[in-house]
Amino acid sequence: LFPTRALPILFFIFSMFLGAALQLTNMYGDTFLDDFKFVPVYGPESFVVKYSTIIMSVSQISETVFILTIPFFLKKFGIKKVMLFSMIAWVLRFGLFAYGNPADGLWMILLSCIVYGMAFDFFNISGSLFIETTTSPSIRSSAQGMFMMMTNGIGAYLGSKVSGIIIDKYYTVRFTDINSLLTFLKSDAQNPAVKKLLEGNSVLADQTLANPVFIKEWSPIWLTFAVYALVVAVLFSLLFKHKHNPAEMATVNH
Repeated sequence: LFPTRALPILFFIFSMFLGAALQLTNMYGDTFLDDFKFVPVYGPESFVVKYSTIIMSVSQISETVFILTIPFFLKKFGIKKVMLFSMIAWVLRFGLFAYGNPADGLWMILLSCIVYGMAFDFFNISGSLFIETTTSPSIRSSAQGMFMMMTNGIGAYLGSKVSGIIIDKYYTVRFTDINSLLTFLKSDAQNPAVKKLLEGNSVLADQTLANPVFIKEWSPIWLTFAVYALVVAVLFSLLFKHKHNPAEMATVNH
């Protein structure tokens, strides 16, 4: 079915890993930007919070632009390197989110949305082309179906489940009293962001909160995702043995 028996196994495994990365950004990208409204330094009126939908739409625009560059990159670098570029783009996507903020780090958030186009397009298109050029016509549609299942099915499911467990266990802080919450936020109860965070909640006479408040630590979350993507990229570069054949890419068009 494929040039070697190991190659399809590795390809589908890495497809699953990249599917998990895609699920991470789908699940947490909007929530990450929206949570800035609870940060006293920025608050609910910050640009990122008010126009988060517009900011995230940069990712979709980037997809459209990068898909036009794929023929050039495939002919110049080959399928393996284009896939590797995608993985490096995921590292940048997550790493830039880790240090981005609505103030002096806004450019990082925007750049993260731009590199998303490369991260998403380069692996999906080159992966599909890899199957087209390495399988016989009789099983090609089945192989493409397996590719989609590994990325959008199994990979997405594992990315959702595993990331949820990790975030809840290691990167979510629980507050049961107002004083510890304000100390953590380095603010006071009159700050608009704090008021927004405590909407529907109340402070009891002993300074405890009627309902616990949970805050996600987004910077280490995104850094963890970036390290994950980096490990995947390194393993892929070492294990996935596919040589660039310019003749195969000669028919690739816009």
